Amino acid sequence: MQKLLLSRIDRLLESRNRVVLAIDGQSAAGKTTLASLLAERYDARVFHADDYFPLPGKKPADVNLDMDRFAEEVIAPVQESRDAYSRRYDCKSGRLLPPRRLPFAPLSIIEGAYCLHPAFGAYYDLAIFLQVEPDVQRARLQARYDSARFQRAMGEWVPQENAYFRMLNIREKCDFILTMA
Repeated sequence: MQKLLLSRIDRLLESRNRVVLAIDGQSAAGKTTLASLLAERYDARVFHADDYFPLPGKKPADVNLDMDRFAEEVIAPVQESRDAYSRRYDCKSGRLLPPRRLPFAPLSIIEGAYCLHPAFGAYYDLAIFLQVEPDVQRARLQARYDSARFQRAMGEWVPQENAYFRMLNIREKCDFILTMA
């Protein structure tokens, strides 16, 4: 599957002046890792959906993403093939950090849960869904978070993501479905 994915990206880059790749999927499935590997290989810019965690008091009912800011700071610059200015939300301080410039690159990678939400339209040229076995996901989340955040992840975030995937058929709309070890 890896060769097939790389071949598909290569063909897209040969035929277009800009390519947008979206990686959605389960928590702890390897979305950020895959995005980093592809960015290194292709000298791509990467947008992280986790940077768009909703500000307190602005959480939509069905997603854990600031949809308006994501559309403005990620989707619009990607569609318009221009530099982007991204403001990461810092969960520890509860505030937005100063904007950082992400210069235009022929390949833009957008990774994170909810990045393939249909509210953004079909901005992507290639969509990947990453999945992971439940016991692996649990172990990775437990290693990533303290006890309170782990409980929140398992009790709130994971079920919310799974509902999003099912309700909007996210997995079925992807070009590639990869199970990460």
